[in-house]
Amino acid sequence: MADYVFMNLAMLFAAAVFEGGKLERWIRWLLPGHGAYGRHHHLGIVVDSPMIFLLEVSCPWCVIFSAATALLAVFV
Repeated sequence: MADYVFMNLAMLFAAAVFEGGKLERWIRWLLPGHGAYGRHHHLGIVVDSPMIFLLEVSCPWCVIFSAATALLAVFV
């Protein structure tokens, strides 16, 4: 569980590095979004309901994470 905490913190702080064009702006918005939304993973553990965890936590997180990493791959 601690690995998600540190990954989300890294995403929050890494967003400050990107400045410039349109691609960097998208990355700058998605990285903190990923970092902030990642804290909802703890909600799934507290609620202990697989359906709530899947719909409320995992699906949106996967979309944000996939978009952020795809844009980072294009950036590099």
